[in-house]
Amino acid sequence: MKEQANELLNAPDSTILKGKRDRAILALLMSCGLRRAELVGLEVDRIQQREGRWVIPDLVGKGNRLRTVTIPAAVKVRSDEWTRAAKIHEGKIFRPVNKGDRVVGKFIADEKAIWQLVVHYGAPG
Repeated sequence: MKEQANELLNAPDSTILKGKRDRAILALLMSCGLRRAELVGLEVDRIQQREGRWVIPDLVGKGNRLRTVTIPAAVKVRSDEWTRAAKIHEGKIFRPVNKGDRVVGKFIADEKAIWQLVVHYGAPG
């Protein structure tokens, strides 16, 4: 199971922008238990350092339940690789990337895109 999880996390090509984004998305979904809607709504300033660890404080989830999500160091590294490469400093963290490997738009409009991304990398090759 752990081997399969690692294969999925490392499936996207880390040398291209889309791959960096997809690696960060998969890491947040799998390691932090974020839901697709929470992921597409996540903004740069929501990831904060508290008591020496990275967290998403007061995340409003399903049923309007409030929770604080801890972000493991390896997941934070992937997120930072994406935001640095995409030159994202504010607003939504995850944005569309076109076939030319350029960021297009300010946010991913549909959480179905996240589902399709997971299905794409999770499909047996």
